[in-house]
Amino acid sequence: MRNPTSSAARSLLSKISGRSSQRFALTVALVFGAFSVSAHANPACEQLFRETRPRTDIETLQAVQALVPRSQYRLSNDETLKIASRLGLTVEETHFELARVAATRKSTPISNFGVGAVGVTASGDVFLGANIEFRAAAVGLTIHAERTVLLLANEAGVKIEKLYSTVTPCGGCRQWLNEIEGGKDLQIISKDKDGNFFSKTLAELLPLDFGPATFGQKGLMDPAEPRGRTLARVPIMIGGLNRAQVKALVGAVASSYTPYTNSPAGALIQLKDGVFVTGSYVESAAYESYSPVAVALAKLKMMGIGNEQITALYIMVAPPARVPMLIDHVSQAELLLPSMIDEKFDGAGLPIVFRSIVLRPRM
Repeated sequence: MRNPTSSAARSLLSKISGRSSQRFALTVALVFGAFSVSAHANPACEQLFRETRPRTDIETLQAVQALVPRSQYRLSNDETLKIASRLGLTVEETHFELARVAATRKSTPISNFGVGAVGVTASGDVFLGANIEFRAAAVGLTIHAERTVLLLANEAGVKIEKLYSTVTPCGGCRQWLNEIEGGKDLQIISKDKDGNFFSKTLAELLPLDFGPATFGQKGLMDPAEPRGRTLARVPIMIGGLNRAQVKALVGAVASSYTPYTNSPAGALIQLKDGVFVTGSYVESAAYESYSPVAVALAKLKMMGIGNEQITALYIMVAPPARVPMLIDHVSQAELLLPSMIDEKFDGAGLPIVFRSIVLRPRM
């Protein structure tokens, strides 16, 4: 096959006068031509050539996306650094590209508008989040990308120090981010219309805030506070769940963030292959909340798992710590059931086992 660089080399050579210049130009052309030939002949060389040349915006997104397993929404600092090194990106660029990858995992049957966000912990671990909408449910149940990050990090028991987003967080998301203990110092990073990075603190984006401090609370993910609370009465066995699943469901209840209503609850979703995911109830000072079922569903979406894999849903409600139960978690879960049922069932009966376990306080 004719080397495509040879004609270009001769053209360049004809434009350069002087014998020494000709020798130099010929050397460059031969070296470049040899690399081009070897790149086409050697897959490893071709990969190196492709990764080191300038990439378009779409190519960069695709390159990062290819290095992040679809079932993974949390990456360690080492994994992030390897992606940055392999693709020649800065850490900041990599974090933003991961936010763009997160946006591709959106579930938006209503708006068809995707947003991606990445939360970075003090150790450098990252959580990916996309906006999640629920078909056949009120739009108010939608989980924005920044909130998805917050909810996933809360369940993991870690605190977000930085947040990258493909768009500037809306007012509602700023209110939710304000629930983080010390959240006023949270760095929020995005790009302007010219593609330049900019960084603002939450205090700059949410002046004169209303939040946990208004109620004398320290906030979500406070490292000085214990995670959740101990449940006095926990069933050893629950029909349909093994011991590990019961323990995970109880743990989801204990991880609830409910300083305003004292109404902890957790959910567990079983899948056909035996895998399960959990979700914890979370609320804000603005008296907005997310059902543990919504949190568990968001986790499934971020893992790329479709609703058709769901076989059973369990929700556990703990007795209130100090005041009467203010939240009907079971009714909230029922609001989301239609969005969990795949359209192929055509309303011919509920294909999902739904069971609620309400723990009673000691008398």
